[in-house]
Amino acid sequence: MHFGLVDEAKAWVEKAKAKGEDVSKITFLNDRVLTDGKITGAIQVNGKPPVHTKVALLRYTEGFEKIENASLPNRLLDVRELDSTGKFAFDKLGKGNYTLAIMTGKETIPYDLPKEKLNVNNYSTVMRLGAENPVLNLGDINIVIVK
Repeated sequence: MHFGLVDEAKAWVEKAKAKGEDVSKITFLNDRVLTDGKITGAIQVNGKPPVHTKVALLRYTEGFEKIENASLPNRLLDVRELDSTGKFAFDKLGKGNYTLAIMTGKETIPYDLPKEKLNVNNYSTVMRLGAENPVLNLGDINIVIVK
């Protein structure tokens, strides 16, 4: 089921049943299993695509406020480098809640910048994928550094 091979799994159950095996406790999910989810978008800093920048896809859970070294290995799912126009794409995703993290140099976004000096336009902290919404296009996410 996890890999979307429902028909093959059902065929194996029928083979077991034909051989006289007890298959009474075998059940199947009625919902479609999502294996081809996709999140796309583009990132800009002050209206321009940042150079030498990557975006990380993280698993989101309630109460997730900031990225900490201890929790990062359990949350990090994938990392992609932005193309020259700032675009990124994550594919082959399953049902779940996700969030993004930008990885760039301090020349692009200073590390010690107070959060009052940083605005992020067109971005929601939690991105939900499921069978009813398997593809999410975030559009242009613009990070604005307030002078």
